[in-house]
Amino acid sequence: MHHLSSKHDSVVITGVGVLSPLGSGFDSLRSALADPPASPPSVPTTGLLASYSGSIDDFGKLPLDRKRSLRKSMKLMNRETQLGVAAAFQAIQDSDLDAAAYAPERVGVCFGAGNVEVRPEDFVAGVQACGESSAEMIEAAWGSLGIPHVDPLWVLRVLPNMPACHIAISYDYRGPNNTITQAEASANLAIQEAKYHLLDGEADAMVVGSTGTTIRIDGTGETDGSASDHGSEGAAAFVIERLERAQQRGATIYGEVLGIGSSCVIDATMVPKPDEAANNAIRASLAQSHLAGDGNVQFTVINDQCDAPAIKRLLESQPTDLLNLSDWIGHVDAGSGAIGLAVALQRLAAADTSATRSAINIGITHNGLASCLTVRNLQPSRAA
Repeated sequence: MHHLSSKHDSVVITGVGVLSPLGSGFDSLRSALADPPASPPSVPTTGLLASYSGSIDDFGKLPLDRKRSLRKSMKLMNRETQLGVAAAFQAIQDSDLDAAAYAPERVGVCFGAGNVEVRPEDFVAGVQACGESSAEMIEAAWGSLGIPHVDPLWVLRVLPNMPACHIAISYDYRGPNNTITQAEASANLAIQEAKYHLLDGEADAMVVGSTGTTIRIDGTGETDGSASDHGSEGAAAFVIERLERAQQRGATIYGEVLGIGSSCVIDATMVPKPDEAANNAIRASLAQSHLAGDGNVQFTVINDQCDAPAIKRLLESQPTDLLNLSDWIGHVDAGSGAIGLAVALQRLAAADTSATRSAINIGITHNGLASCLTVRNLQPSRAA
């Protein structure tokens, strides 16, 4: 059970990393948001983000020993995992978390990811060993002839908990570690769990975020048909800490995490009601943030699995600037929630810092689950 006094404690974001169609790095969002695209960018034939080459240089400036270790572990990461780990490395470096010198047992990871696809190419050799083609495959021979041709480590490239694992292993973070696989709602839910670890005294810092893709790559490296409907990929990550610890070490504070709400609504006929779930999540988040009805929410970021007009009606008491993220980045599945938070933080950073400004980030899935996170900038007098 969470301590009753925890609700009075402040949790802040001290590091940001992002890889998205809008660019790589938090600063890159500034110019992108100043002149946002009118529609999602076209997916290149390779299905790859221009901002991520798959090179070790995409992970930032690393000491030689960590670079050597990362180069080995990258062989066990699929692209979705690599994006999440690279974003996390950016956030950790941006936060200067190494300099905080927290005990390894006091730093944890909670990360969102999609249900990572199994790659057909991992099994081609095994299938061919059991017949001339997949249509002629002798299934009874799989155990004796097929399995010996399957890389025994193949499963380590397709597990959704791999981003959280590789982040923790690379930095020797031994604190709480978990993975959330709830599509667009994942990032907010991961931050919610991580926040409670901080408030309950189980960690001094948590690395959070999410990674996702709706691009499917075939064995030749080309995208299949799923990329045609604005399929995309991306990830974003954050470092969160309690306010007093962040102030003590002089960390940059990008925003304060306020309320987080979630809801799942499915009717008696098993039909999902995502807009009703969003209604519940938004109200819970604003109530927890003590912002309901006071008109202090300036920016709202939503993903593509919702009815934007319905969300707008829910927020009539909040004169909010509604941003539908999929219009800018396409469909990123689990990664969209974290990228949405990065966009919200950048919008807050661009606002007048002489007054408090708030933003909400809404993640809604097609199966009736929604999450909502409210953040605000800190007035200089409070952040100092």
